[in-house]
Amino acid sequence: MKMLIKFVLCCVFLQFRCSFAAISILKAETSGNLTIPKYISFLVNENNKQDQTHNYDVVLIRLELQHQNDTFENIREELLKVNRDNPILTFDLFDESQPKVQFPQIYAASFIIIVTDLTDSALFYQKLSVEFYNKTFSDSTKFGLITSKKSSKSMKQFFTILDYLGFINLIILRDDDDHQIKIYTFNKFGKIIYAISSEDRWNFPVVFPDRLKNLNGYQFPMLFIEEYSRCTIVNDEIDGINFRVLKMFMNKYNGAMSLTASVNPADPQISIKIQNYFSKNLAGISLSTSVKLSDWKKWIYTYDENGYCALIPRPPRLTFLHFILTPFDGLSWTFMIISIVVCSIFWKLLTRSYNYLKSNSPFFFIFGVIANFLGQSIPFRNSRRIQKLLLQLCVLMTFIMGNAYQSLIIASMSTSRDGRKFNTWQEMFSSDLTYEVGEIFYVSLKESGDFPDVINRMNVAREIQFEKLSLQNVAIILRCNDIQTEIDYNKDVDVMKHFYLLPGKLTPFIEKFALAPSNPLLGILQTNFNYIFESGIRQYLERYFQGLRKKNVDDITKFIINEDYLLTMNDVYGIFLILVGGYVVSFFVFICELIWRHLKKIANSKIRANQERKI
Repeated sequence: MKMLIKFVLCCVFLQFRCSFAAISILKAETSGNLTIPKYISFLVNENNKQDQTHNYDVVLIRLELQHQNDTFENIREELLKVNRDNPILTFDLFDESQPKVQFPQIYAASFIIIVTDLTDSALFYQKLSVEFYNKTFSDSTKFGLITSKKSSKSMKQFFTILDYLGFINLIILRDDDDHQIKIYTFNKFGKIIYAISSEDRWNFPVVFPDRLKNLNGYQFPMLFIEEYSRCTIVNDEIDGINFRVLKMFMNKYNGAMSLTASVNPADPQISIKIQNYFSKNLAGISLSTSVKLSDWKKWIYTYDENGYCALIPRPPRLTFLHFILTPFDGLSWTFMIISIVVCSIFWKLLTRSYNYLKSNSPFFFIFGVIANFLGQSIPFRNSRRIQKLLLQLCVLMTFIMGNAYQSLIIASMSTSRDGRKFNTWQEMFSSDLTYEVGEIFYVSLKESGDFPDVINRMNVAREIQFEKLSLQNVAIILRCNDIQTEIDYNKDVDVMKHFYLLPGKLTPFIEKFALAPSNPLLGILQTNFNYIFESGIRQYLERYFQGLRKKNVDDITKFIINEDYLLTMNDVYGIFLILVGGYVVSFFVFICELIWRHLKKIANSKIRANQERKI
């Protein structure tokens, strides 16, 4: 046992001596431009030890105008010789013949090394912003800038530019006059530039600390755009699902938020204003998911499912004439009427010449068939067999048609007294409706190239006036959660009184909100939002805010029982018109009979008087 312990101690001692010797040799090699290449190689090796599952790419970028030294070539040769397991990608931003930086290739790179001899910070920003502005990187990506600038002012300008581009794990290296490496780093959250001592430069966690573990009370500027349940005002304070999740994150990592600007969601220039706030570093985050920024790369996905829904103006209520005619189409009515007329003609033709009963009249036959259609009995007697066969055929037709008619008219009068409604998006787009739509939907549909004729009938809406649009027969297409909010919580107008909701969603999507290009929290924020969703906390917050808003509405509005199922005079006025028409006809016939009787009485009295004179 003692021998085993001595052996283990001996191995540990030898390993320590070898590591100390390697570091001593690396420290001793400080001749010329080889100092920086060997130190870069050391950093790459140390970074490989952080995650030994695989070695990441190393990106080497040349940003030199004059090529005064061989630093770039020496770093490349050193990496190829020592760090053979790390793929090396090289780019030259001033050489047009070289391939351009392909962003997907460098997204997950472990190191991005930039070698530059530029003295003009404006040119430096111009070249780097083309390649790196509004791009996302892995939280573990390290950035190293190798420069010959020595003034503190120039150093500050470089750090300001790199910070604006969203670099967080970054160092600047340069050779001093005594050919010693000088390493400077920058703490974004403390706004401090400091040099790393010669002892700490070999301690990798000191050179590249995990700056996202502690935000040091840094206040992230927030752009406020009101959107209910996401980021809104509740009791004169900012609240909402996204706001609460972000507040949890800030409390966890010792950060804070400060409201620096706000934009009206109905502002037609909202997208331009947001990008201006982001580009000028006046805002670092916006929690609204209702804004579309073209060619934007930094998004936080909240995993809230959404899509586009349509509100269509309710068609006019069906009149009595519609109720009695719509159960069958025009062709069915035509064939049924023609069949009855033809049967009545055959009925008359089949009647014996000496049989003058009223039941053999074609008009009596027609009224009898109509009575059967309406569910009444037919008083036909003393008919021939062939007439009875014809009668049975007509009875079969009117029985089937009559029962179908009664069933359809009962269903239509009890459930669907509105006019024809659309059931699909294709039906709606095939109509001649005009539309009020959101900006994001309009841009997306226009870019897709689908329904070009529909685009011409669309108008981008900022504020929706429901009653006015319903009178103008204009449909509304908005995000489904916005429409649901208007349906449930609009206190000024009963939306469903004027519109009906088209079934289904168009182009479902996952909600997201934007980060500024300089915001380095993309990776860690997305991780925390994923956890909040997977743990069910986000769903709980959604139910909380929906219930809170519904409670406020219930306190103000007293809901009554829906009485739309009751039939109104508009639904049944026709039968009274028929009844009144029958009364008028009967009264007219009665007056005619009185006049006829009076005239006939006068005529008879004259005839009687003439006869008496003759006698």
